[in-house]
Amino acid sequence: MEVSPARRSGPFKIPHPVPMEKWRDTHIKRQKNELTGYYEGEDGAHDDPKYKNHGYRKMRVLKNNPEPLIVAPDSVESRSNFDGFDEYGNPFNADKVLPGGVEGGIQVVREAAVHFLDLAAKILRERFDNEVRIVLLDGFESYIRQSAGYTRSFKQLLREEGAEKPSHTQFYDLGKKANNTYAWVKLDTSASEYLALKKELSADTDLMREIMEIAVRDTPQGDSLENASKIPAKMKSILEDIITISANSKMGPAADRRLKFDYKNNAHAGGAAVDIMFIDNKTNKLLSLTPYPWIGEEAGIDYMEEDGNFDKYVTLARIKPSLQIHLREIGYPTVDDFRWNDWVRLREMRRIRWHLGKALGVTIYSADNISDPTNTGGEDWHNQVNTILYGPDGSVVWRANTADEHPDSSNACGTIQILGPNAIAVYEGEAAHADAQENFGLELPEAA
Repeated sequence: MEVSPARRSGPFKIPHPVPMEKWRDTHIKRQKNELTGYYEGEDGAHDDPKYKNHGYRKMRVLKNNPEPLIVAPDSVESRSNFDGFDEYGNPFNADKVLPGGVEGGIQVVREAAVHFLDLAAKILRERFDNEVRIVLLDGFESYIRQSAGYTRSFKQLLREEGAEKPSHTQFYDLGKKANNTYAWVKLDTSASEYLALKKELSADTDLMREIMEIAVRDTPQGDSLENASKIPAKMKSILEDIITISANSKMGPAADRRLKFDYKNNAHAGGAAVDIMFIDNKTNKLLSLTPYPWIGEEAGIDYMEEDGNFDKYVTLARIKPSLQIHLREIGYPTVDDFRWNDWVRLREMRRIRWHLGKALGVTIYSADNISDPTNTGGEDWHNQVNTILYGPDGSVVWRANTADEHPDSSNACGTIQILGPNAIAVYEGEAAHADAQENFGLELPEAA
């Protein structure tokens, strides 16, 4: 989708069409793109089949962006789920700490994200009667932490499905499902160690037989000859995914191999992605339908717009201990205590969060993808900040030093949504990692 010239180069973009006083009542109704799952519309997805699903990982990036990482601002509350502080504000828990954090457990983000968080917090204070405040759950993430976070989500899925010793099919399906919300770290597929392992596994007849069954299962029905021609490429893709799942989780066929990661296009590795939720200033309770990070459609940005999903959610909560714990943490002792009016309040908060991001020019991501059966949506918290921030009236309120050449660019995931696959993503991971090493005590293996 071509972005309007007014948005890309002028002093104004097209103002967000919904006035602020109507944000809590205006539905989020967006068409999901069949190829990518990204939302169509103002920040519409590209439709290039070469970039199907996670095509942003193939995008070109701007090397050596001088925009620094900065400590997250005091205008928002920081609760780093991966540094031992959960989203509910409970006391520090060492068991929740994941490796690969910066020194002191602080949260750091790009300068663009600092300006976004400050501006968003100001609008909530002044225009919404200080009803809620922002909690920052995640900003910059090293690839070590990204991989550890993915692994934690993946293993949680394995436990929930009773698949601690998964078949190859379970390993692939649940590994892909975890990736749809908490992304794995991509591998360097040109490295000799990777190529050698791929060749070795291609000769494993039992593994390849099961991979063929998965490929046949996941190939759309239609002309038999046409389908048959797609199977080899599908098998190759499945094998590559299994290797990636294994290298990240240290389970399966690549568990004991030293494979090189390629993290330059990971969203949080670039430092311009921020995961945020709201906290009620009166009750100090989190205002979210799901815990963080939740894998599933319930965290999809427009999930709550379907009234019928209330009963669906309650039914799920009755059998999901993790949702029962979440509801207790946000003020509902039992599932039965969570009523329709509570659903409406949380829906209003999700709408305000979405409209707020859209008005300021950030890109909202959803994992929903109707062409991928493992991709059920999520990440209503995930905001990707661009090189230009706007006021609700469409006026420019901040420009990055790269904005003249790369207006409205972001990390790879955000850039592909708003500008398409031929743009350049300015917030890439290698420069952010170097900054975090030099200025914030991030420790990386020498071979990283």
